[in-house]
Amino acid sequence: KMKTALRYFRQHAKESLIRTAIITFICLVIVTMVVQGVNETYQRQKEYSENWYVYGYSEDFTWTLDPSLGFFVAFSAILTTLLPMLELACFNSRKYLDSAFSFPIARISLISVNLINGFVQFLAAYTLSFIWYTIALLPCADKISYPALWSFFFISLLCSLFYYAVNAFFFSVCNSTVDGFLTAAAWQFIIALVLVTLCEMFDGNFEEEIILTILWMPLVQICDYFSSMSRGRSVVVPDLGTDNPYAMLIYLIVVPILTALFVAGILYFFNKKRTESAGEISNTPFSY
Repeated sequence: KMKTALRYFRQHAKESLIRTAIITFICLVIVTMVVQGVNETYQRQKEYSENWYVYGYSEDFTWTLDPSLGFFVAFSAILTTLLPMLELACFNSRKYLDSAFSFPIARISLISVNLINGFVQFLAAYTLSFIWYTIALLPCADKISYPALWSFFFISLLCSLFYYAVNAFFFSVCNSTVDGFLTAAAWQFIIALVLVTLCEMFDGNFEEEIILTILWMPLVQICDYFSSMSRGRSVVVPDLGTDNPYAMLIYLIVVPILTALFVAGILYFFNKKRTESAGEISNTPFSY
């Protein structure tokens, strides 16, 4: 069965190569455009800093270079929402389920292949884009902290795996693609409230605006933190909307636990999935 699962994975991965290439290409183009602007700003500010007295400054020039990491948050939010849906949408077809369940492969292995393949696509596009980002920033490396950039990268991967698992779970428990999309989108807000409640338990005070936020908003604050660190600025640890300086640590401990629970839930409910329910209105308690 393991050999069959590996053969199915190779075949499935080969079929999605074009999608992976297109996603990676789009991400690389966006990164190139962003970095070009950063490098142009660096060259302009470098000229000013070397000739500040010519431009009439009364004191030394202050650098304001901003190698923002925000577009990587956008990459994570978009890809971890769409890719699990693209990978699991086939299981909402009765015809496909009839064929898939007749394969000499366990159900858990079947859906695991699709889940892993989807995250591998994200990993390929995200990692290659980030590597290219760090290479393209070399012209202004003297004003950027690469350890801060790579710290953000690894933490963002952990968060992205969590977002991927959340969207995959709520999509997989539904019987149709439309139901799955709407359910997963709604739970991006609901899970955010759960995380806020956990933070409140450790602090008791948080910004009201975070109640209106979405699941990946903590990654935005983590991004802001490491963006500031990459500019060499000393900043406080992001509190993720609370007054607790340990909120980010709590978040990074809770996230892997929740990720494991969501993955276990995907496997559990898919193992009980019935072919005749595919395409029907979703009657799971997690949806309507």
